[in-house]
Amino acid sequence: ALSMAVLDAWTRSIRIPLRQLFGGRGTSVRSDVTVDLVDGRRAEAAARRIRRLGVDVIKIKVGAGLAEDEERVRAVARGAPGAALFLDANQAYDARTALVLLRRLRLREIVPVLFEQPVPAPDWEGLGDVHRLGRVRVAADESVASRSDRKSTRLNSSHTGISYAVFCLKK
Repeated sequence: ALSMAVLDAWTRSIRIPLRQLFGGRGTSVRSDVTVDLVDGRRAEAAARRIRRLGVDVIKIKVGAGLAEDEERVRAVARGAPGAALFLDANQAYDARTALVLLRRLRLREIVPVLFEQPVPAPDWEGLGDVHRLGRVRVAADESVASRSDRKSTRLNSSHTGISYAVFCLKK
């Protein structure tokens, strides 16, 4: 945050927008809003409020239990049809459990666009399995604590499809 503030102050001093420093021309940012670990009724209501705000990317916290998580995701999908759905397990699953959730959702025609940190941080093989077998992009959040973590994973072909940040939605 401090480095961004310094860059912002510097670009203001030379009278250019910060986005121009990074080559951007856009004037808007696409972001997501999160639905926390709540019951289905509250999740659906939250999704409706989020859509009314004009947000079309919703991150859904999962990891409280398979049945509750499935119901929460289904409720958000009902409340925000057409929204891009991110799942965030914060390391709560093993690869098998994450794949079970993805399979159950696909049976209901719910296909998340990204699954953030579905498995414990050191389980790079599990991240790769969730990506490959679950046919979903995964984001390594807690798994990447340093540049060397990120660099070492790039060298391993099984990690293709693993993102290192979830600041934007790639199409």
